[in-house]
Amino acid sequence: MRRPLILIVLFAVAGMAPGRAHTSLGELDVASVTSVTVSGPSSLVRLTASRTGPYRAELRGRPDGWFGFWSSSWSGAGCTNAGSIRLVGTQLQVDTGNGAWFGASDCRLELTATLPENVAVSIVQDATSSRLSGSFASLDVNSRAGDIALDGHARNVSIEGNAIRARLSYARIDKDESIDLGGNAIDAELRFAGAEAVNYAVSGHASLVDSALPNRPGIKPAITIKGDFLRIRIGGG
Repeated sequence: MRRPLILIVLFAVAGMAPGRAHTSLGELDVASVTSVTVSGPSSLVRLTASRTGPYRAELRGRPDGWFGFWSSSWSGAGCTNAGSIRLVGTQLQVDTGNGAWFGASDCRLELTATLPENVAVSIVQDATSSRLSGSFASLDVNSRAGDIALDGHARNVSIEGNAIRARLSYARIDKDESIDLGGNAIDAELRFAGAEAVNYAVSGHASLVDSALPNRPGIKPAITIKGDFLRIRIGGG
């Protein structure tokens, strides 16, 4: 009779665990921001560039995984020490923690921000899931495993990693765009609204390139892709 009672208690604790809710690690006014840096083990990144505010950035954490669930139940701190967000001059700096086992690695961190247009973004993480919407000055990503999407515009894009999935959809073409992708395995889809042609160079041990746009050297957008195993699709908007 004791075992069913224990199971009932465990399920009741699971239902009441405070760690199921998000924990706010910080929220900032980012109206003056011109650049964003994100570093650490991993996180979800959701950035929107807008002509109008309010401009706010928030880093939130929630327990993720088996130990994260139990540690949030026992510890009042939960995910509050897993990362940090701060302003240094006009730069927004986000640190997603040290990834220590039985610690920050059991927290899922989410950065959401509405930013002014033409902000430069740099992401250096072991793993990242990043979604950017709007017009950015640049996007620089270095990640072992990355899932990156851009819907809008960025003059310069550089993405490096071991396993990369990239979805870049340009809403306009200014004919000054440069895109560099590099890594072991890359799956990329690039779309350019209004473009009649692009300039691309693809180098890989095994590559599949499907382009609906003509390749014209010397023009922009200029696309350079280097890796081992590549699947690339290029098209109009």
